[in-house]
Amino acid sequence: MKKYILLLIAASVLFSAVIVPLKFLLKETTDPVPADVTPVYSGNTENEYITVKEYNEKIGLFKNDEETPYKIIDVFTFTLPESDKAMLKSGFTIKSDNIESVIQDYTG
Repeated sequence: MKKYILLLIAASVLFSAVIVPLKFLLKETTDPVPADVTPVYSGNTENEYITVKEYNEKIGLFKNDEETPYKIIDVFTFTLPESDKAMLKSGFTIKSDNIESVIQDYTG
């Protein structure tokens, strides 16, 4: 019984040591980088598209083929699976209506 309790405590400590720091690494930011970038909103998102790609080792959301993202998801791309890294390296385009789903996929 004593070994079981020690094992449970060790597993809890290990879990905390891994999960808690990851939670801070995977936190979403609503502030775009750089700070002088402002979101573009036309009011009609039905036909708007967003490009999702790697930006400064994080995930950038780009409108209208801009070179600077209007939003950055505060997730380091090196923490992602290789398939996701490859997709983000080349970038992919989605309808703006689906952006919240994509953000949720990367932030959990």
